[in-house]
Amino acid sequence: MFILFLMIASVCAVSWPRGRYSLPTSKSGCPLGWAEGCRYQDNEDIHNVNDVSYNHHFYGIFGRNTKLCYCTKTSYSGSESWPSGNYCIARYGRSCPSGFRTGSIYWDDEDHDNANTKNGILPDGTYNRNTRIYYCCRSDGPSYRSIVLPTSRPFYLYHYTSTLCQRVRGMSAREEFVKTDDEDTHNNSADGGNHPKKTETTRIHYYCSTIINGYLPNPNDCSSFIQCGHGISYTMPCPTGLHWNRRINVCDWPSNAGCVIVSWPRGRYSLPKSKSGCPVGWAEGCIYQDNEDIHNVNDVRYNHHFYGIFGKNTKLCYCTKTKYGGLASWPRGNYCIARKGGSCPSGFRTGSIYWDDEDHNNANSKNGILPDGTYNRNTRIYYCCRSDGPSYKSIVLPTSKPFYLYHYTSTLCQRVRGMSAREEFVKTDDEDIHNNTSYDGGSHPKKTERTRIYYCYYS
Repeated sequence: MFILFLMIASVCAVSWPRGRYSLPTSKSGCPLGWAEGCRYQDNEDIHNVNDVSYNHHFYGIFGRNTKLCYCTKTSYSGSESWPSGNYCIARYGRSCPSGFRTGSIYWDDEDHDNANTKNGILPDGTYNRNTRIYYCCRSDGPSYRSIVLPTSRPFYLYHYTSTLCQRVRGMSAREEFVKTDDEDTHNNSADGGNHPKKTETTRIHYYCSTIINGYLPNPNDCSSFIQCGHGISYTMPCPTGLHWNRRINVCDWPSNAGCVIVSWPRGRYSLPKSKSGCPVGWAEGCIYQDNEDIHNVNDVRYNHHFYGIFGKNTKLCYCTKTKYGGLASWPRGNYCIARKGGSCPSGFRTGSIYWDDEDHNNANSKNGILPDGTYNRNTRIYYCCRSDGPSYKSIVLPTSKPFYLYHYTSTLCQRVRGMSAREEFVKTDDEDIHNNTSYDGGSHPKKTERTRIYYCYYS
């Protein structure tokens, strides 16, 4: 399927057209207030030929199977109708906005051990062992005539019948595709009505992505801004003493600019240390765990990003915020952090994981500042976990460098606005004889026996 990717230049406050509808999610996230959801499709197992555009901008997973996410406007509000042009959107709410005609695409997904799943809010469709998605398309205007849509962040439209992507004022467009290899045996894939541009057999769906030409605020620095042109970004400094004013796109007096940098939430807590290091001003520390000597089955995610040592024994390091200060509280979601200071920040529940480390010639050691716990011949670490929000709804945290959260009870990692997420794990082989590792309690990160703990890496 082909989609159009667009970027920001306009200063006018243009809102999204009225009606309910969905758009594919880009790596830049969804418009403020829109719902989010994802569909995982189990594609053909044998001689799979899935493909996706090089340097694409989709938020999802693209390998032998496909996970594609969507942003959905669930409220009807909006002052303007969708403009005439040549493009498609995904349908939501059982009918199309004025000027569109509806249709659908049906995927006959893999039959053998089908693992299709879904979460969150999705476009109108059928999501079971196979997939049908409904669309709204229009061709009542030439694609070369620019239409006016919000330009505050990149987004996708679906390519329809024109040769070129629909133009959007203030944005540059790039055609991208997702190719999904459907079931080979007794394939029933089918289309109907008006739907995005696609090819037959192994279907290729084309999207038009929007890329900003213009200016963006720097999320990590008030005294500079980001200038974008044709897909290339440059960080530009403001004159000394001035801040970037995102409302009028100029460097301005701080009192006028109203710039606020996202800082880490208030409270004391620890996070696993990544290879990129700790946030400025945080304390650091490491624990060395002596794991099972005989038939050791330690493991760590291939191409992981942990700062530590992973072999027959395990050294894992931590970044700890020792000062309580911070403007915001931790947002709702589904994730864990490590506890520090004897209690959890507001909204979390506490718990612990206990490791029964190697008994023979135990060489456990520690240094620096660590999460709350017991670090002697065995190891217990305390955590703070919450599940008061869906993991597919992005939370706002600092994005100046990669970091880890702990995976909790959701299937997918908690989303963080402006970051991509990857699940990683550390498996430690505990003492084989008289093992007491089952002494876990309360709320703690996702884990399996013997002891594999799951993390979410954000970059």
